[in-house]
Amino acid sequence: MSFLYKKMKENKEDLEYEKFETDNINNKPKRKQSSSYIFYFLLIPIIISILLFGFNYFSNKNNLIIIPPNEKNTILCPFDNGIRVMQQFKRGVYGASNAPELIFKYLFNKTPKNIIPVKQYNTNKNEDSYKGHEEITKYISKFDPPFLVLGGDHSITYPIVKGLNENLKNKKLGLIYFDAHYDLRPFEGENQDILSSGNSFYRIIKNKEINGENIVAIGIKKGTSEIFKTMDDFAHKNKMTVFYSDEINDQNYKKIMEKALEIASKGADGIYLSFDVDLIDAKYVPGCSCPAIENGFNLDWAKEMVAMGKFIAADIVETSNREKNYKGEEDKDGNKKLDISAKTDVEIISNMNFIKLNNW
Repeated sequence: MSFLYKKMKENKEDLEYEKFETDNINNKPKRKQSSSYIFYFLLIPIIISILLFGFNYFSNKNNLIIIPPNEKNTILCPFDNGIRVMQQFKRGVYGASNAPELIFKYLFNKTPKNIIPVKQYNTNKNEDSYKGHEEITKYISKFDPPFLVLGGDHSITYPIVKGLNENLKNKKLGLIYFDAHYDLRPFEGENQDILSSGNSFYRIIKNKEINGENIVAIGIKKGTSEIFKTMDDFAHKNKMTVFYSDEINDQNYKKIMEKALEIASKGADGIYLSFDVDLIDAKYVPGCSCPAIENGFNLDWAKEMVAMGKFIAADIVETSNREKNYKGEEDKDGNKKLDISAKTDVEIISNMNFIKLNNW
């Protein structure tokens, strides 16, 4: 007695019938060996990889793993001495060291584990800025990317990038930063050695942490002062790409980000993102070291532009409760402003995506 089994042939359009012999012992049909078993066997490692890493693991020809910000790769950096030391020049409002913990709370509603121990260096003394930056570099050099750093003032970008370069060794970075200000100030002070929130990118270029031709600044507000002209000349002399705030509009903001990603990634192994919230309109970020009172950057543009990139690491800085200005005056509504701004930070961060190459 025999049984007929219907089977789809892989290399034929029509269905065919194939005979199978009956196993006389258990009276069950004995199937002939089929190539379909090999196909299913080969599927097993693919299915396991998808479960572990998601479909994005296979969607990139460079085998990149896409990772969103999470409580394990987010670092708190409560440092704002880069603003405190600027108050001797009658500018700056400190309080940015109070922001990281609140931003983390709104992001994850958990107790943070990754905190760089730098709060003790918020002393208004320049020598403590150096110590704080050394601590940041040391911490980051041992923390494998991808990661997000919650600042803190904008001076922290330099020691973060330096630490990242020490970690990655022979890798080359590109940089995109959103900011209303250049932060390309030369060193100030009697000894020309003041580390401030205004000279992070000056130091990055001067110390060759990232080549100027791989650095893109987005949202810079044009000025007429001598210091603006000095920074503008420095940017172009070092082949930076600058998209001024008055050049960006509803029709071109996505194309600008596409161009920024192309420039920053040219010859680079990964892109670092630095986001200074003083760029965003003050109604969304009133709690900021230097709020954008007029003509602030469109928040929706910023979120969409950030979402277009995939970064090796990032920082978000200058959210603040505006604790005290150079005159010693406190902002009575500082904590309320900080709360509003921290929630805006969460909106921006939620659009970030990080990458990790398999061989890192």
